[in-house]
Amino acid sequence: MDQVTEEIAHFIGLFHTTIEQGRLRQDYTEFKAVQAAEAPPPEPGVVNVSFRSSYTLNDPEPELRYIPFSAEVVGAAAHTHVGHTPPYVPIPTSLLGGIQPFLPPGGISASTQTVIVEYVIAPPGAFATYASQDNRLYDDDYVSVGGSGFFLSPITAAAQAMTLAALFDEATGTMPLLPAGLPGDGGEIADFVESAIDSLKDSVSGLVAGNDLVKGDGHGSDIAVTAFVAESGTALEGLYVNGAHQDELPKLSDYLPEGSPLADGSDDSGLEGPANQGVNGPSVSASGEPADGGGIIDPSVRLDAGGNTLVNTVALTNAALDGAVFAVAQDHVELNAVVQVNAWSDSDSIGRSLLEALTKPIETTVAFNLAQFERIDPGADGGTSTDAAHAPFPQYWAVTEITGDLIFINWSQQFNFVMDRDVHVMASSGVTTTVTTGENLAFNDISIHDLGNYYDLVLVGGSLYDANLVLQTNVMLDDDLVGTVHGFQASGEMQFSTSGNLLWNQASITNVGGAGRFEALTNDYRAALDNCATGTNDMPEGVLHDEAFAGLSLLRVLYVSGNVCDLQYVSQTNVLGDGDEVALAMNEAAAVAGADWTVSTGSNVLVNSASIFDLDTTGKTYVGGEQYSDELLIQSDIIRTDQVAGARDADALVNEAVVFLGDGLLGADHLNSYGDIGDAGAAQPAYHDIMQTVVS
Repeated sequence: MDQVTEEIAHFIGLFHTTIEQGRLRQDYTEFKAVQAAEAPPPEPGVVNVSFRSSYTLNDPEPELRYIPFSAEVVGAAAHTHVGHTPPYVPIPTSLLGGIQPFLPPGGISASTQTVIVEYVIAPPGAFATYASQDNRLYDDDYVSVGGSGFFLSPITAAAQAMTLAALFDEATGTMPLLPAGLPGDGGEIADFVESAIDSLKDSVSGLVAGNDLVKGDGHGSDIAVTAFVAESGTALEGLYVNGAHQDELPKLSDYLPEGSPLADGSDDSGLEGPANQGVNGPSVSASGEPADGGGIIDPSVRLDAGGNTLVNTVALTNAALDGAVFAVAQDHVELNAVVQVNAWSDSDSIGRSLLEALTKPIETTVAFNLAQFERIDPGADGGTSTDAAHAPFPQYWAVTEITGDLIFINWSQQFNFVMDRDVHVMASSGVTTTVTTGENLAFNDISIHDLGNYYDLVLVGGSLYDANLVLQTNVMLDDDLVGTVHGFQASGEMQFSTSGNLLWNQASITNVGGAGRFEALTNDYRAALDNCATGTNDMPEGVLHDEAFAGLSLLRVLYVSGNVCDLQYVSQTNVLGDGDEVALAMNEAAAVAGADWTVSTGSNVLVNSASIFDLDTTGKTYVGGEQYSDELLIQSDIIRTDQVAGARDADALVNEAVVFLGDGLLGADHLNSYGDIGDAGAAQPAYHDIMQTVVS
């Protein structure tokens, strides 16, 4: 080989040799590791340790017994400071039951051997939640379908606006006249609770005096008011349904209209065919002719102008402050109240010819006011057992102080306003026609859970205000007008639903704390309040030996120098205006009399649901001033009994308002109450919203 080839061959040989050496090294390492793992451990070596002791060991003494040194009782005066941490020197936690005490820099006095200990307990945090949810929707549509050649001017719009305003004023007039504005500090909350009590009393007296009252609304119509009032100076308990005490509450799902979005597993569309099968059904052209050239399909017209759903839900859990014993130096005020109002007008005007052709009766509006009052008394089945009677009482106490007022407030306001006044001119052109102008959904939801601290004893230097208020209002106007244009003929099936609405108010208030837990303030608890007010924080012997504290080694005490204000407020309002006007006509070019008609202008759902779970106390409450407790329930229905259009025949009203658009009969200066007829007789929509309509 030449020199270059020989050098390359040597390099390749050296490379292979290096690779083999690496492989052998890896195999050898694994082999030695396995060999070392299987080898026995080496024998332990002997270590020589030198030991020397300066103590002389005597002979052992059998039966030697150890006698420990006598334990010294360490006195402790415990209190705490909020807002700063002094440079305390920690001492062992084993001194007093594992609780972390702090020793002042001065140390232990050599003469008295007394330890002054300060325990730091986290104070509760005040909170204030103000939630406001507001939905406002205007969905006023004008629809003309089927080639009738007519324009329908709104007939009852002005009267409906006055009726809705009158219903709203009547419903809100039933509510207590609470002060305007949101309560801020403790003084405003206390004033709010006291004024709410006076306002509720006035509302109760007015409703009782005018129970089952029929009166004018100021616009020539009558309003019937049916009210139920339940009041208890101690506690209301049980279930109330529309003013009657019941053993079980009805279920919302049993009364929902068919196809409601609140029903479990319901189909929100509620429509068949056009949504997923083409314009006129499966395998059918837009003109109504089957694809195979066969005959015309069965023509039908379906209108869904109602089906609106308004929902408000609130769930509040207030467990921010709990104590086995409360001692209040001044007054204790407790108020639980539920006010529920359903107000509606559902006076429909339907043409006489249509009423005669109906295949099933028209459903009516259903309203429910449901209330539940529940009180849980943790000490109802209690009693001092033999073990508890001999249990030790606390020898130490820790006091944490709140200077001023302690506030817990949840303020929730929910409001839904939906206006869905639609005007329709419907005619059959020999195909399947579906129009949906309703089915609006307005939904508000609030969920708040406040979990706080537990104390064995809560001392209140001022007053305690505890109020739970639920105000629920449903206002609905569903005065529909359905009539026919002169010459209308229909030999097919006729189905109309102009009512079938549901108004639902449901409230629940659950209090933890017995209604009979109140007692007069004892001298011992008054002395404890005075000591905390002066800063000594000493607990009298009678407080430490209260049966409620048996078995405790350390008494956890909260002292509030001002008032404790606990307010849970829920206001829920639904307002719906769904007065629809429908004119049924014939196709101008080719009248189709055999079409099936389905018209729905009702089936609206208004729901208010609120629940409050309020933890008051698990034991007794000692009151130094006046103790006031009241629970009230007001349930009322307000029904407008007649309406302007109902006094006249719907067919006559429709024919008076319908305008024929052909042949340019109307000029540009023709005006109606909501819109105008433009040039060349072109119809302008009656409302501002011209696109919120589904036509297929």
